[in-house]
Amino acid sequence: MDATDAAQTASAVFTALTALAALLTVRQARHENRIARDALEAETQPLVTDVPRGVFLEEREWHEVDETISLKRFDRSEITLGASGPEPVAGVRVPIRNVGNGPARVTRITFICVDGTMAPGQVENPVLPPGEMTSVGLWATPEDRDWGAAEAMAMALEDFDVVIEYADASSHPREAVQLRVANGQHPQVTARNWTRRGSGPGPGKAP
Repeated sequence: MDATDAAQTASAVFTALTALAALLTVRQARHENRIARDALEAETQPLVTDVPRGVFLEEREWHEVDETISLKRFDRSEITLGASGPEPVAGVRVPIRNVGNGPARVTRITFICVDGTMAPGQVENPVLPPGEMTSVGLWATPEDRDWGAAEAMAMALEDFDVVIEYADASSHPREAVQLRVANGQHPQVTARNWTRRGSGPGPGKAP
């Protein structure tokens, strides 16, 4: 090998090493960016779930029939349902809580009856800071389209699911939580299932 060939070989080796070093640098930068992005996501990740029973208790004024007022202790996790008024109005209310690190913005609520009937719900406060509570519900009269679902849950006391979809503070869709409620005199959440938004089908029965 003469000097020219040696120089060309050295140049080719140097070029290859330079390209390899550049490739490794790009891969390292991507890896570091991915780690930083994952850390940021974890810091801003909301997590919506039900409210645990017996933990958040508060005293409220209770007006008796004889017009006296007394203090009674209420559990903020209590799921309320029933019908009232001459129409009547039937409805159900399920407390929820954000136990994640970042604010949650509730974007959609869907109630699901045992026969698969779905009805859209409402939320008292769609923006839920970390550690805060609100509630989702469904109310209807006999003239409303969703009366059948409200009647089944609030009057017939049939079990139901409620799906809460939510985003983070930047309106980036995060997850949907599906709560299964065993209905009755003292309704309670018996199962929870979280689904990453965009990773599966729409609301359905929880496993």
